[in-house]
Amino acid sequence: MTTSYFNMVIIHMEKVTLEETIQKALNLMGDLGISKSNLISFKNHYFRLIQKYYDVSGETLFNTDLLDCYQKYQENRLQRGLIGSNYYTILIRAVKILLEVYQTGTLRWRVYGSGPEFKVNSYFQCCVDTFLSTLHRSPETKRHMDSKIRRFLSFLENRGMKDFSVVTAYDLTEYLSFIYPFHKGDMGHTVHALRIFIDFLISSGIVINTDLTVPLQKPAAARKHVAPCFTHDEVVTIMNQTDRNSPVGKRDYAIIYLASHTGLRAVDIANLRLKDIDWINDKINIIQMKTGGYLSLPLESDTGNAISDYILNGRPESESEHIFLRSLSPYTKLCNNRSVGIIIEKYMRMAKITHQAHDGKSFHALRRSIATWMLESDIPLSTISQVLGHKCMDSAKPYLSMSEKKLSECALGFECIPIERGIYS
Repeated sequence: MTTSYFNMVIIHMEKVTLEETIQKALNLMGDLGISKSNLISFKNHYFRLIQKYYDVSGETLFNTDLLDCYQKYQENRLQRGLIGSNYYTILIRAVKILLEVYQTGTLRWRVYGSGPEFKVNSYFQCCVDTFLSTLHRSPETKRHMDSKIRRFLSFLENRGMKDFSVVTAYDLTEYLSFIYPFHKGDMGHTVHALRIFIDFLISSGIVINTDLTVPLQKPAAARKHVAPCFTHDEVVTIMNQTDRNSPVGKRDYAIIYLASHTGLRAVDIANLRLKDIDWINDKINIIQMKTGGYLSLPLESDTGNAISDYILNGRPESESEHIFLRSLSPYTKLCNNRSVGIIIEKYMRMAKITHQAHDGKSFHALRRSIATWMLESDIPLSTISQVLGHKCMDSAKPYLSMSEKKLSECALGFECIPIERGIYS
């Protein structure tokens, strides 16, 4: 008898072996329709690695502390460069699948956070929670800041510090030096999160050492690199690669068409729900994941036709409220912005459009493209900013540098500059 997605399976947590938990997890994964090849990979490799770790310790019963040690062991291997980030993500996915089955007796196939959780003591956690409650930021931004702050607090705990009474500026400098090799491209966000967190601690009287922020003083702004966008012809070529007679092709065509005609972010397309489309008034109404702000966009007829063709003729039967679903069972929403990004990479390869690291030819380039096209059509920057859902018009200004036409209009002439010598004098 097939187990329902929501069926509860009772597990006596005190006396369950690791082997029993793994078998239960594999059964539930099979009931969810996970492919045979995936089941074999988890059974013979990812779960097997956990079993070997248990064997070394001589443990047979499921032990959450030992599983936590295994996760830290793999994290250490990642930081030493012994394994890649993608492989690490799958290893930790196996850990969290077993934890979910052990603790709840159920399994939902979803994206698990692959990064370390950085558990901290109750005092530190209370400080973080209080700080985050005062921030007026989107949930996604708060989640990222929470992770960066707890990573630092975990570092302090590993040095034997249980509160902020003995923390010095030197500790902050040491921490930044420690994480820099692993997070070179993200140091600006890390420094920003720590700076406003410590400012909060000082203003709240929790920390009295005002010198603590010295290592976090804002550095000189780096020159920003504005990545290029797609041309009209490139977007058309990419969309022409989709097989609009297949369910996957209908989905992918609708996603790319939607992105290139609205500028929606990948994460907002992945989260787009059936009720977000107002078919009567031809509107798309969403709450943006990045900013938390409300955005209402016109639904053009061609965009609506592409979406409706997928919903009516390509979308799998599912109870999910989201529009764009996985093409394989379980038929749940596309996991995240990366899932959407992979789609355009596939069709870029088919269209023979070259892509190299940091060249800007990614899914987000569709957003930059529509901004550039609107700018070249003399649409005001304020309107472009509203369409893209920016909170501040300054966010749209970088798109000026992607339009050669608009850059030429900004160029200064030499009429007012006297030429006193040379061939033009």
